[in-house]
Amino acid sequence: MGTVIGVLILAHLLVDFHLQTDRLAREKDKHGFVMAEHIVTCFIVTLASCVILLGTGLWDGVLVALVASLAHLTIDSLIKRGLPERWTPWRRFAVDQVMHVLVLTILAFARANALYNDDGWAFTEGNTLMLAVVASFLFVGRPVEIGVRILLESLRNETAIEGQSELVIDGKVSVADARSGRIIGILERIIVVFLTALGQYPAIAFVIAAKSIARFKRFEEDPSFAETYLVGTLASVSAAMIGTALFLVAFLGRVSLM
Repeated sequence: MGTVIGVLILAHLLVDFHLQTDRLAREKDKHGFVMAEHIVTCFIVTLASCVILLGTGLWDGVLVALVASLAHLTIDSLIKRGLPERWTPWRRFAVDQVMHVLVLTILAFARANALYNDDGWAFTEGNTLMLAVVASFLFVGRPVEIGVRILLESLRNETAIEGQSELVIDGKVSVADARSGRIIGILERIIVVFLTALGQYPAIAFVIAAKSIARFKRFEEDPSFAETYLVGTLASVSAAMIGTALFLVAFLGRVSLM
């Protein structure tokens, strides 16, 4: 069952983050044809994931993909819009994603017999391991990056990326500083994925320490930056650790490869 849930969530990560462009994310609530494009993508990716990875029969796959797509449409167009306006962007983002994952989990249990096929590609040991790693990397990429950015923007009235406040000069954001913060965050989470998969949790502390050394002087000069940095770093690392551990449990039934 864990593999089925993992595959459906993997498909969601592809649809809602990696295949959803910034233009689509901005305009899907304004234009029906843009939302339709997003939902069609959801249907195709979910169907392909069920049939190819899980070995689900075509018509069962179509039914599951249709239900998942309609649920996605309902959350994006109705439930998400009904959330209280006073909620912070981070809270709205978190609730939105939790609802998506909850619906997919319920769908996996409701259609377990139709989805599960021992002959499916995802159910051999080597392929299951590969899916756990791929899903972890898909999660710690754009999804965590967006989540951390929204969290920091909710905490401070300025643009912040990956625990590093961007340099604002004359009201303009330094592109170089933003880009370096983004790259550092991605590399940090990639390392954390590997360390979590290998069960080397103490080594993650050295990653945080190494990242902090470069900012030590600024910590003393700007306490508010230190707080933002700490929140962003801990959120980024925690998400990478927890996400990797959950995908390992879902696909492999254990919290590490060792």
